[in-house]
Parts: sequence; structure tokens; C-alpha cells
Amino acid sequence: MIKYKWGLGKKEWFKWWPWFIVAANIMIANVSDMESAMAAFSITGDFSGAWWASNEGVFIYGGWWNIVNALAGMINIFCMTGCIHLYTSKDKNMSDMLWPDMTIWFIVAYDIWNFEYTYVNLPTHTWYCGVALLLAPTFANALWNKGGWIQNRANTLAIWCMWAQVVPAFQLSSRFAAVLPTVYGGATENGVTTMDLYAKAIELYNAGAGKTAQAGEIVSSMGIHADPRAQGFVAMAAIAANVICIAVIIKRSIEMGKNPYSNEVFRGTKDFEEAMARARVEA
Repeated sequence: MIKYKWGLGKKEWFKWWPWFIVAANIMIANVSDMESAMAAFSITGDFSGAWWASNEGVFIYGGWWNIVNALAGMINIFCMTGCIHLYTSKDKNMSDMLWPDMTIWFIVAYDIWNFEYTYVNLPTHTWYCGVALLLAPTFANALWNKGGWIQNRANTLAIWCMWAQVVPAFQLSSRFAAVLPTVYGGATENGVTTMDLYAKAIELYNAGAGKTAQAGEIVSSMGIHADPRAQGFVAMAAIAANVICIAVIIKRSIEMGKNPYSNEVFRGTKDFEEAMARARVEA
């Protein structure tokens, strides 16, 4: 509606809707991170790490990294600037909704945070929903669709979610099932597959024991030992990237004397100007 100025899309207040939707999506992920951290705490009494089984049939190794990433996600919400300055691309078909102030600063901070979210909460298919799904809109924004990252992100995420839910075997048991990440230490060497993990995890969850020490016992019986080093490293990278991003935003907004959310604070930067060159600007 905003792109084509249909109905509510003509209203100034409605321009906050994309920010609200993205913020809500990030908050949902933050809640998932905290759920994982608290599940681990309920098993061990601390945040050092523990296995539990989710309702999606995934053995998750929760711990302090989830808390750090949730904090990064909270900061990331406030890294979205120029929230009401949305434009339509000036090509004949008005193909894209553009958010010029959503520059490489936000995109990199979001990508690192969201990759960590998928890695710690959806580890068995993070190469798809994490790496590939994040790189697609990022490459498009960098190479040919400047300013259109948010639209591309929404489209690719929607397509993936529909595909993954309609054809779950694609990522569970087909020849395209992703290689298990390093958090499942020893899984590949012991011939454990994504489908093996799914079968055990969903059985445990359905038995009502997903958030018990039994999860760790089952994982251990499969010859798997937790290796959360990558989870911790990427969590720290996520918080660092988002702190740097919000610091840049604060600095630019102070220098310009403008509210960064109702104004464009990246005006004059390469990313912003290239996006605006594609925008239909009403006189």
C-alpha cells in the first residue's frame, strides 16, 4: 500500500508500519533467544549451556550467548532510521519500495545478529535460513537494488518460510539437508543426520520433557558433545556490530540536530544517495 500509495498507504502515520513490523519480528526472535537461555538455566541453574528440545524438533544448546544476542537484537531495533521516509522506485512498474536510510550500517548489524539467532535457535538448517537467506537481499542491495533491502528481505523470508513448511523434508532428510554446524560436535563423524536429531527431539518434546536434562542425555548417547565456541563468538560480534551502528547513528543525529527516526540521518552517504537516485520524489 505504501509503495503504490493505496488506501492507508497515503497516510503519513502509516509510514511507521514497516518499522513496527520489522521491530516486532526482531522482538519475537529476542523472546526466542531468552526462552533458550532460560531453558538452559532451568536445567543447570546457570547460563553455561545446556541442551533442550524445541517444538520444531531441534536440539538447541542454550546459554549466555542467547542473552547477548537478545541484547544485540534490542539495539538493532533502534538502528532503523529515517523510518517514515519511504519511497517508490521510479522505474515504469514502480517495482520497489525504497528505504534509503537503511544503509549498509544497519544491514551488516542486522545480518550478524540474525545469523546468530538462526545459529543458536535453528542450528540444523542455519545454512539455509541463516547464511543463504541473509546473503540474498544483502547482495541485491549491494549490487543492483540499492535501497530495496527491506522489500527483498521480506520477499525472500516469506518464500523460504512457505517452502520450508510445505516441504520440510527438503531440509530434514533430502540430499539437500545442510551439514550440521559445529555446535553438534562429533555428529558428522558418528554419522548422525539432521533427521536423526529431529526424530529424537520431536519425540522428547511431545513427551513433555523437552526442557529437561533428558535432552542432554539423548544428545550424548548419539555421540555428540556440545561445542558452543562459534555461538559465543558470533554473539559477541553481533553485540559489537550493533553497538557500533547505534553509536554512528547517535553521532550523526547529534551533528545534524535531528531525530534519527523521523529524519534521514544518512543523507549524503554513498549508500543513501545511490538509493535516492532510484526514488520517485514528489515535488
